[in-house]
Amino acid sequence: MLIIPFASKMTLKPIPWVTVGLVLLNCFILIFVQSSDNESYGKASHYYNRSILPSLEVPAFADFLEQEGRADEAANIRKISPKKIASGAFPIMLQREVKFIRQLHQQRWITPENPLFEEWKAQRAEFEGRLSGIVTESYSFKPDAPEIVDMFSHMFLHGGFDHLLGNMIFLFLLGFVVERLIGPLLYGVVYIVGGLCAVASFALVSAGSGVSLVGASGAIGALMGIYVVLFGWRKIPFFYSLGFYFDYVKAPALLLLVAFLSKELYFHFTSDNHVAYMAHFGGILSGALCGFLLTRLMTIPVDEMLAELEVDERAHLKPWQAEFDMAMGHVEKLQFEKAGSIFARLHDKYPDESEPLQEWYKVERNLPAGQNFHTAARKIMLQKPNGRSAAKQVHDVYEEYLKLAKPKPKMDRELVMSLASLFAERGYLMDAEKLVRMLLKKSPSDSGLAPLVLLLARKLRQAREEENSILYLKWVMKHAADPALNKQAQSLLKV
Repeated sequence: MLIIPFASKMTLKPIPWVTVGLVLLNCFILIFVQSSDNESYGKASHYYNRSILPSLEVPAFADFLEQEGRADEAANIRKISPKKIASGAFPIMLQREVKFIRQLHQQRWITPENPLFEEWKAQRAEFEGRLSGIVTESYSFKPDAPEIVDMFSHMFLHGGFDHLLGNMIFLFLLGFVVERLIGPLLYGVVYIVGGLCAVASFALVSAGSGVSLVGASGAIGALMGIYVVLFGWRKIPFFYSLGFYFDYVKAPALLLLVAFLSKELYFHFTSDNHVAYMAHFGGILSGALCGFLLTRLMTIPVDEMLAELEVDERAHLKPWQAEFDMAMGHVEKLQFEKAGSIFARLHDKYPDESEPLQEWYKVERNLPAGQNFHTAARKIMLQKPNGRSAAKQVHDVYEEYLKLAKPKPKMDRELVMSLASLFAERGYLMDAEKLVRMLLKKSPSDSGLAPLVLLLARKLRQAREEENSILYLKWVMKHAADPALNKQAQSLLKV
């Protein structure tokens, strides 16, 4: 489940420098500072596997687990040879068992009496030296070995590009709004406080787990918390995803706070992946508390910001949008006559805009016996569409009009010729031929029809309908007043 609040219109004036800086800093660290970490992890694990460390430390670790009351884990380890276990991620996982590593250094499990002690000691020092050069390993936060530097550095490290991308999208969507509302200084403070509170909540539930913490999620969680608190009970848009279904709705912002916190708690207790849900929880909660505090200590220009966005949004609306929206409101209330009159007026005023005309036709379709239905349909069918999809729309209206029009369709010469030409060009040959025959039936010797009849004959020949094509070409030769048309028809007959 995904829930993301967002502004209906984004503006970068003034530029949110702290947010931009944080995004760039996080990207720089992953791309340039952490770039060699995966390779270094691989080399360190390879060294561990080729050393004598697995043969001594794996059995010792199994004894340690049993002593700690983790008998099932100890039994699983004893089933597999030390070398096979050490071939995967075990060396890194073992290093995060801080209590065991501390006891190793105290020579509790591998003692000086062991004939391999000196060799083990040297290789253990070499392995840990290799790990110390890995940025992620050195600066992630480890609950069992907390360092002040790691409490800050962890929030600028990421586990990979996907991790970074997801966090940066959230950071930008939330950050540019929050920074504008509370200013860059307070924004930076909330961000860091959120990261520290994420560390605290993570440490409370992860002590002894050997799991370390990296990522800006906790700090960004603080932005989520303060975002919804600053907007209070005002309705804000938010995007949500439930499996493959996604949509966006407007809801009071504070309701999202409950949703955010509940979601993190639910997944903390039900999920078995390595996502630090309690770090998210701590960050969101800290941001919410900061928001409640700031709303009591200072005036937050939320309404002013919303008003600016609304004015800016209106400035980009089309001049007919307000009336158009009013007409759509009448449609929702099934007030078709009122809606139709507004759409008709908008079409007369803005004849080049397609939306008012399309909606006018849809409304009048509910009243097929009225003159307005015939008028709106005729205007659509007389359009000169660009592209196949627009031509198909005209064709669809034509077919629908024939079925719905009461007492019967009203098809004058201009409309029939326009439709026949369009349908011939766009490949609706059956309908084009039907319309041409309608014209020829009324005026069997009308030379003015020659260009249209020649077009239809040419398209029929391209479609390999030779018999009908020949009939129309002969008609052109007989009735065309323009010698050029007559010559073209003769040329096609000879082919």
